[in-house]
Amino acid sequence: MGTYKERLTQKINNATLCTASVSSDMIRWRDVEVDDISTSGLTFYTDKEYEIGQLLSFDLKVYSMLTQFDIPLRGYIVEEKNVAVDGFCYIAKYENIEEHVKIQLDEIFKSNIVAKATSEFATGDGIYSFVLNPRNKAVKV
Repeated sequence: MGTYKERLTQKINNATLCTASVSSDMIRWRDVEVDDISTSGLTFYTDKEYEIGQLLSFDLKVYSMLTQFDIPLRGYIVEEKNVAVDGFCYIAKYENIEEHVKIQLDEIFKSNIVAKATSEFATGDGIYSFVLNPRNKAVKV
């Protein structure tokens, strides 16, 4: 299999967007660190070695604001990166992902991008922030 490239991806920055567990037999699950995720694959770090082309089951927990979405997927290892010092880094491509799951992931990514790009929240979105700044000097009346 050739190098796998995805046009629209969501890098994990500043806040956890996705956690994942991986299994090759659907019995023993191993938590992995997700580095990059897209609507057709993901990049993850693990301490277990896998083979290129190996079929794995992924149990993704994707977060959008305060909501957690549990998304079970299957995918193949398409590439191994040699960047992990004490483990392995793999790129996996999903196998037969359903269209509604792709749309759901895409909407989550878009909402997270908008939330990160917007520094102030609108009052209609249900999120209210209060900033209390102490005064430097007491005011005389």
